Amino acid sequence: MFSLLACAALVLPSCLSKKSDDASPSQRAELEKGTWNWQQSTGGFIGATTTPASTGKQQSIIFNGGMVRHFVNGQLTRTDTYTIQRGDCIHTGQPADLIIYGSGQRDHFTVSGDELGLANEVYDGFGHSYHR
Repeated sequence: MFSLLACAALVLPSCLSKKSDDASPSQRAELEKGTWNWQQSTGGFIGATTTPASTGKQQSIIFNGGMVRHFVNGQLTRTDTYTIQRGDCIHTGQPADLIIYGSGQRDHFTVSGDELGLANEVYDGFGHSYHR
């Protein structure tokens, strides 16, 4: 339960921010700075929590110049394009900073210091926390 609350505390503030048509320039700059190492994911229909220890996988992501790269155990496993914009959060209906991937997936995100929170813009989706 604590894991779910911790992930929500990182991600939900982005859903409550002021209305704007453009993503926050500071959030965009912070998202694209460095490598993000996965800490945990929580959610889904049953509220499952997974971590590197429970999966045996070290995952990381790098956002840079409209391209996102996903790594598992140091190996590149997926690439995609992305754009960043403001839009309504599916969970609150409030404006939030969103990552729109070329695949069509949408995540709202927040960066606080060296912590990144991503939340899938679908019902019963997952919240993911990363550290750089």
